[in-house]
Amino acid sequence: MSKPKKRRAKDRAKGGLFSNQLNAVLIIGAVAAVAALIAYAAFLTASPLAKRASLEKEGETPGLESFQSGDFETAIKELEKALESDPKDAESHRILGLSYEATGELGKAYDEYEETLKIDPDQPEVLYNLASINKQANKKKEAIDQLKDALSINPDFLGAKLFLADLYGDTGKKSKAIKLYEEIIDAKPFGNVDDQAKKSLKKLESGG
Repeated sequence: MSKPKKRRAKDRAKGGLFSNQLNAVLIIGAVAAVAALIAYAAFLTASPLAKRASLEKEGETPGLESFQSGDFETAIKELEKALESDPKDAESHRILGLSYEATGELGKAYDEYEETLKIDPDQPEVLYNLASINKQANKKKEAIDQLKDALSINPDFLGAKLFLADLYGDTGKKSKAIKLYEEIIDAKPFGNVDDQAKKSLKKLESGG
């Protein structure tokens, strides 16, 4: 009876030894995997390609920080310089247009917005900006066409829809204006758009 007991004891000892060895192998493997990941990350960080990609990412919107802080003159200088090396950067043209518009240089702003759309046509906000400048120049027909184009890209652009409704009202297209105001109100938007649509609709319906 003693031999089976000794065999079981030896089996347990062997099993424990195997388990310890397996755990050791797994731990060593995990440490090696972590070390490999760290080494790979270090390689990517040090890689010239990675550094160039990082710089390109940082430079995607040159002048944006200056624009957001209200320093439009600095933004213009930074953006113009950036566009010398990358004239096909649509975002830089767009922000430059906004910067020019903020400083009252509407002609230059208009040119930059048009350049933006040549590179990236699907920008309804830029079409809205063009329409705004055209309205100020009393070119309401052009503004209407640009807003219609903006809404063809994004039918849910309520700001453009409100602007277009106002222009329809200004040009005697009362039924079209009313239809758009009602669409805006039915959409139940938050903020000023809803209030403006209701006021404008009431004024138009009362003959004001």
